Amino acid sequence: CIYVQDATGGINCFPVAGEFKLGDIVRVTGTTDSYQGEPELQVTEIEKVGETAPVQPIEITAAQLNDRSAEGKLVTLKGTVTAITMANGLVESIYVKDASGAVARVFIDGYITASKTIEGLKVGCTVEATGLASYDDTYAIENDSYARLRVRDRAEILCSSCAHAETEIRDAKAATCTEDGYTGDTYCKLCGEKLAEGSVITALGHQYENGVCTVCGEKEPITVCPFTDVKENDWFYAYVMKVYAAGVVNGYTKTEYAPELKLTRGQMVTMLYRAMGEPEVSGYASFTDVPKNAYYAKAVAWAEREGVVNGATPTTFAPEENVTREQMVTMFYRLEGKEAVCGDLTKFKDHKSVSAYAVDAMQWAVGKGIINGTTFDGDSALYLDPQGLTTRAQAAKVFCVWMELYLK
Repeated sequence: CIYVQDATGGINCFPVAGEFKLGDIVRVTGTTDSYQGEPELQVTEIEKVGETAPVQPIEITAAQLNDRSAEGKLVTLKGTVTAITMANGLVESIYVKDASGAVARVFIDGYITASKTIEGLKVGCTVEATGLASYDDTYAIENDSYARLRVRDRAEILCSSCAHAETEIRDAKAATCTEDGYTGDTYCKLCGEKLAEGSVITALGHQYENGVCTVCGEKEPITVCPFTDVKENDWFYAYVMKVYAAGVVNGYTKTEYAPELKLTRGQMVTMLYRAMGEPEVSGYASFTDVPKNAYYAKAVAWAEREGVVNGATPTTFAPEENVTREQMVTMFYRLEGKEAVCGDLTKFKDHKSVSAYAVDAMQWAVGKGIINGTTFDGDSALYLDPQGLTTRAQAAKVFCVWMELYLK
């Protein structure tokens, strides 16, 4: 086949026999037809009537190629390579994005100057391709344009280095109150080359207002102990400060923690409830001795709903009774879903005195290091002391161990 064009347009002519070269002036007789969607002249007669300078290509846009307004003519398309497909080891289609952002396909039949290499061809390079504005509606790639620039010689595809016309930012990271951020590195979106290094964004720093950071919502660290009965040299100072800073306790009064006071069941459940973020709870506890307006009312209702407590009796909770060590441990154990971790209770002198309901909980607590046992004056043996009572200072330490294990 040959393509011919005059002042009105261009068309493919087929079949053609004889010696013809670029620039020949021909008279073609035939009938209009089409092949694979492209109009053509079915040739019945062709003769050379003269010679002139070969046709010079006209520069068109990707849109003009795709809308077929230049079909049949010798054209040049310029732009950036966005993709390349191969067939039988040779380049078959080159996708070119022009300045408008439209993409058109440059097509090379496998037999066309197959021995020639297209120098510098790669995604992202700038390309200038010359060929015939053509069409083929049998092309198999889904959703692709059937319009194409049909190359007549691979030497007419000229490539230069990537113009980096499209860039993107990678590895950007926003700064937080405590961690530096990063503006991100600049890469060429087409060829993937790294074009510029980003820079560090300095951490914002906490901006506290009324004790809360306005950026991240973190509570302002508490550095001054508000309790007059908790001194820096007390063994429980750090534990009390930690549970106070975490909002687990508010103090027995605004200025007193009452470290040696025994912990009540109502206080214990309230500490658990606060440590868990005071989840929403509807309704009230079923226990008859839990007033609806009590400070521990929501906490007990939550603990009953979650199965953390069953009550001192089927109808009462006994909120003002002191909590025993085995009761306290059992509440933690139930809250953590009765996690199967077993510690050795036989190393404790009084291990047989643990109530039946609390054996699994005590084994779990010993295994996790939540309780380590205690000693009594004049006796070096370790005791679980399951029926013993817990002071508020001791409770602060146990809560800190549990929080470190489960509330990181």
